[in-house]
Amino acid sequence: MSQGLQLVAPLGFRQLVAGRRYFLLHRDHRNARVVLAHFEEKNRTAHLTYLEPERYGYGKSEGLIQVVGPSDIARLPPWLSDRAGEPFDDSPKVHSKELAEGSLPEWHLVAEREEAIQEAADNYETIFSEMDPLAELNRLARLKGKQEGRFRRWIITYLAFGKNRWVLLPASGGRGKYDREVLAEEGRKTGRTGRDGPGHGCGTTAASKELMKSGFKSRAKKGMTLADVHADVLVDFYKVKCDQIGDRTEIVQLDPHLPFPPTYGQFRHWVIKLLTHEVVWTTLLGDQLYRSRFAAPVGSYAETLRDLLERVMSDAAAGAELPKSYLRDGPSLPLYQVESVDVLSGLGIGIAFGVGSERESLYAQCAASIALPKSLLGRVFNLEISDDEYPVSGMMPLASQTDQGKGAAKRLVELNKKFGVSPERSSSYTPQSQGPVEAGHANRETPTGGAPTHKVSSLTAFEMARDRLREFMGRNRSKSILNRLVPELVAMGIQTPIELWKHFLSEGRITGTPVKPVDVITSYLPHVTFEMSGGHLTHDGVVYRPARVIGDTDRVLSRQEIAEISREMGLQKSKQFRGYRFEISNLVEWVVIGRRLIEVHAIPRSAEHLPRTAMTAAESAKHAQLARDNAATSKELQTAERVRKRVDAIGQTGKKFMQTTVKSGRPRARTAAAKAEAAALKED
Repeated sequence: MSQGLQLVAPLGFRQLVAGRRYFLLHRDHRNARVVLAHFEEKNRTAHLTYLEPERYGYGKSEGLIQVVGPSDIARLPPWLSDRAGEPFDDSPKVHSKELAEGSLPEWHLVAEREEAIQEAADNYETIFSEMDPLAELNRLARLKGKQEGRFRRWIITYLAFGKNRWVLLPASGGRGKYDREVLAEEGRKTGRTGRDGPGHGCGTTAASKELMKSGFKSRAKKGMTLADVHADVLVDFYKVKCDQIGDRTEIVQLDPHLPFPPTYGQFRHWVIKLLTHEVVWTTLLGDQLYRSRFAAPVGSYAETLRDLLERVMSDAAAGAELPKSYLRDGPSLPLYQVESVDVLSGLGIGIAFGVGSERESLYAQCAASIALPKSLLGRVFNLEISDDEYPVSGMMPLASQTDQGKGAAKRLVELNKKFGVSPERSSSYTPQSQGPVEAGHANRETPTGGAPTHKVSSLTAFEMARDRLREFMGRNRSKSILNRLVPELVAMGIQTPIELWKHFLSEGRITGTPVKPVDVITSYLPHVTFEMSGGHLTHDGVVYRPARVIGDTDRVLSRQEIAEISREMGLQKSKQFRGYRFEISNLVEWVVIGRRLIEVHAIPRSAEHLPRTAMTAAESAKHAQLARDNAATSKELQTAERVRKRVDAIGQTGKKFMQTTVKSGRPRARTAAAKAEAAALKED
């Protein structure tokens, strides 16, 4: 016979009422009876029922008394039914005073009640073998100084539910159901006592509530504070006046037909209660700021994604440093950087640069950099980038998300649609909806006090872009992506976006539209015009030589092919040729000669002109350890990358990484030549 066994008598049996749930407490051999308990939710009381052992056995054997099935077993008494699914922690750490007073303030009460009944619980067989167990429980309650009815309920409930301490929690059935507005007497002030004592103040009447509600709806506007709305409502709806008493101004109500004006606290309480928290703060803050400050998070950016390139986010930002002008000793216009990030892996997959402002063409160049081989991008910047090191090319993403700015330009959207890229828009003025790419913006200006200053780099825009590209690739090799990893990926040792990309790529988890480099270059890059001058192919005064052919394959031209192309250019009637380029660099460009797209390289005049799932406890602990190791290693990788980009910068350019000079005042073009250059950059 098991203590705590839950029983029902479907049709009723002897003293047992049909449909009522009974709990087996004790089999009393001395008095030959079976002691059962049942509970009433309304009065939160515990009762005892007795059956003869023979009748109890007969009822069980004939199915007149049935054991409650596992799926219907009650975990807590009926007055705690609203907490039946709540997890309760019995681990030793939960019993600390600090935690009991913080996250679980009711634990001390449970502990006190358990301590009070512990002696009776240990001797329950003796107690329930008495002729009148309730009288014995009352005697023990008096010895403990406890109220008899509560003490009986505690011990019977504790035993009925298998000595589960959490049945001793305070009853919550009546919490939240008390409405002081309904129960208050007419004309009586409810709520806490006012600052001036219990004889001061007045209650909030129905008429006052209606005035507050209608006043808020009428006067509240986006950008106002709730305090300003309160003041407007008092003046316009409550018709209050001001009285000067000494040095203080006090609000008075002279109209006997209008309610007494509410304080700010009363006004705030009632408009939120009557109109809801969301309506009040959305009206004053706007939808976007309300979501940012108050609304619950809606989940991970990547949780709905399955494949690489399923969604890409792009955004532009200008750095804090101004590049050095190539033509004069002074600052140029800001360098803008557009980045594209694959949402599933967190990998930066596209980048483009431009001077002056955020433009549609920069987003187009960034889209091109996604699909083009990264070794080609390396040639544009005169850097060594391996396609194996950076295996992102040959495909355009399935969807591209930008903000409502230049990245959403109509021409670019139509161009993307031709390549199978669906446009998506983030909510206006909500940077958090572009989180994966916004978080990567580097070199933001840190606000400072005092007179205005600006930073001028010792690098030209092209040299600065190369450093930014190094930094971009460094983030791909070092950024922590622990929040994107399921336990098995953590166990595999994957730590960076590039490693995660390669893993998904090996599993074939990539989607998008396959494209050829020739189509990307001729569709997304800005157009330029080449000319034949003195037998040489030139653009903006720079001489170019054919180097590679861009077709089904990207291959280096032989000497014989270069000679044939030069001869073909000389035979053309028109001395102008259509070309394409990345606007940040003129080292490598592309020109259409005949029916082929030829990559041409600039010929420098001199050397200096180079410009969590189901896991066991042990598995969970192991995963947590791996995650800690993963996060620690990511920090080391980031430090290594910070050192690497500085060493690489000095080794490849002879200049320090992002070397800047802080100058006082605002950047201005002072000479006529400088003003002409700045005006030309703005026109571009």
